[in-house]
Amino acid sequence: MSKNTIYSKIFLALFLFCILLMVFNILYLAGTGKHLISGEDIASYAKNNRSETIQKIKADRGSIYSYDGELLVSDRTAYNVTAYISDQRQGVGDTVAYVDNPDLAAKILAPYVNQDESTVYARLTTDGLWQTTFKCYLNSVEKQALEEELKANNINGIEFDKTATRSYMYKHFSSYLLGLVNTNDDDPTNVVRTGAFGIEAAYEEILAGQDGRIVYQADSDGHAISGGVISEYDAVNGDSIYLSLDSELQNMLETKLDEAMEKSGASKMWCGFMDAHTGRMLAMASRPDFDLTDRSSLENWTDLFLTYAYEVGSVAKPFVYMTAIDQGVYDGSATYQSGTIKVNGTNNTVRDWNYGQGWGTITFDEGLVRSSNTAIVTLLQDKVDFDDYTNRLKQLGFFQSTTIDGLSVAGGVAAYESTDSPYDKVSIGFGQASTYSPIQILKAYSVFANDGRTVEPYFVDRIVKADGTVSYSATGREYSDQIFSSEAVAHVSELMTRVINDEIGTGKTYQSDEVLIMGKTGTGQLYDSSTGTYSSTAYTYTFAGTAPADDPQVVVFIGMEGPDNSANSTYLAEVVKALMPQAVAKVSNTSTNTTTTTSEVTLDSYVNQSTDFARTRLEQTGLNYVIIGDGQSIKKQSPAMGTTVSSASTVYLLTDASSYALPDFTGWSRKDVASYMQLFDIPISFSGTGNVKSQDVAPGTNILEMTELVIELDG
Repeated sequence: MSKNTIYSKIFLALFLFCILLMVFNILYLAGTGKHLISGEDIASYAKNNRSETIQKIKADRGSIYSYDGELLVSDRTAYNVTAYISDQRQGVGDTVAYVDNPDLAAKILAPYVNQDESTVYARLTTDGLWQTTFKCYLNSVEKQALEEELKANNINGIEFDKTATRSYMYKHFSSYLLGLVNTNDDDPTNVVRTGAFGIEAAYEEILAGQDGRIVYQADSDGHAISGGVISEYDAVNGDSIYLSLDSELQNMLETKLDEAMEKSGASKMWCGFMDAHTGRMLAMASRPDFDLTDRSSLENWTDLFLTYAYEVGSVAKPFVYMTAIDQGVYDGSATYQSGTIKVNGTNNTVRDWNYGQGWGTITFDEGLVRSSNTAIVTLLQDKVDFDDYTNRLKQLGFFQSTTIDGLSVAGGVAAYESTDSPYDKVSIGFGQASTYSPIQILKAYSVFANDGRTVEPYFVDRIVKADGTVSYSATGREYSDQIFSSEAVAHVSELMTRVINDEIGTGKTYQSDEVLIMGKTGTGQLYDSSTGTYSSTAYTYTFAGTAPADDPQVVVFIGMEGPDNSANSTYLAEVVKALMPQAVAKVSNTSTNTTTTTSEVTLDSYVNQSTDFARTRLEQTGLNYVIIGDGQSIKKQSPAMGTTVSSASTVYLLTDASSYALPDFTGWSRKDVASYMQLFDIPISFSGTGNVKSQDVAPGTNILEMTELVIELDG
């Protein structure tokens, strides 16, 4: 046998031995986790040098809609700008990966990031920083424009971080009720957002949803190992909330309050309309408020309609009258001497509002119609059991803090409880020496529609999950026990109708040709807590009432603080008379101009369906519809799935087209314009009321190139 043959066999034997040893070592390692020869615990080493990394899947925050399905608040895709400023950042090949021209970069970036050029330059040239992020929340149009400008000027090192921001469709839409969200500015991806106040805070858990996550195996450097998914949990998007507010009424109220504020020079103003039978809040606004799209405009956190308690004046008088009737001590035809009256046991004198002149000897019925203070004092001092009276006030909900749909309501105070003063006890009857929040008065006046019982107001009508399932629906009609008898309610209702419609009534400015209104006005000097006296220059003006007077459907309360001006009541009346006919029509589900009956339809989802399929289905429902663009499938719809609309409503469907021409909106309603444009997430500013008169962007413009739309209405 040759030496070569022997060497070959020896080499083959050694090779096979090595292979067998490796196989055995692998099997031994798999079974014990230890290396065969060294005895090293390989499994323990790998475990100790491998960790887990988690990728968060952010849940979409739920949207907020009006009662009639108009989108008010939603999440919007946005982009922040990150500038890499360290020259140590490496690019691919010869590509520069940092900002090497900070002068020009600052000039280009400044208008997009809302900072002056010098500030941007300072941030781009800060020593020792790797990068700096500008939280500017650009929309897709702004991002594209900035990208093109950077590219045209050869600016390097600028990248965009995709995030989400809260988008508010209106600048003013019951701003304090909607509220705002807080954002964690330390989080570069803006994933931590919580409600700060309003519905955004009260319904935080429902709106926020639940984030998902993917858990990966990671190496010792924290990098995810390919294919190393350990577990995965899907995100659960937040539910959407439909408010009780009607979009048309609310927008009209916002406009009318602005007009009244400008005319009157008032420092504060508030107003709310409520369905008298169900408690559904139809519209609510206050001034001052803030611009929902500009957080810097938020100067205080006070929702005047819910949390501002003040002396309401003569709107409190009807409760004295109803108490007297129910106690059996009232005779409307009995007379008393008006003008002035001495408060028993004090040196205080109460005067009627006409400087104490009064109207001579008049009946108690006439006393309420004329808003006589001396009538109230006479009743409380000589006839009414005071303890029973104040107990009824508490049954109405006064002098006790509470919440409505998670929102705090100021309770107000009654001075007599701490002072036991005879003057304070009679003053409460004409709305002084006691404070009330506006929504308490609104609720209390619902007794005139509900046979002496109050109805509980509410703001959240329904909650809808992402799949369209309705998880909550307000039933309304939460009544108190009966506080006043039917007879008391009927008699005082008749007197309050005279307050507005009788020649001697103090509320004649509230007379309407369209609907019969009943109610009570109030005027009073504003209490100055710094001096402990009533101001001679600052007054409150209020009105509480219902309509129609013979069958109340809607309750209203409006008030203001401002200078002594007899015209101020007129300005408030203009607001009430403009909205009340519309509010009554909506509640009674009729039109002021027609008796046509409409049915209701709950919308399906047409998103991701073909355009032809959506068209066919909508034609089957009989709904009006507008298809936007020439795409083959539907990207978005307005109103959203699950919204209940009348058969006369219009559904807007956005297709997957590459461009969209802006319509000529002349003659369109405010609601239809908002429904159309909300599909593009473009803010709209309206001025006036009624239908569209003009628009600031020419018809035919590609909507994808727009950032805002200003609409002037014809009313």
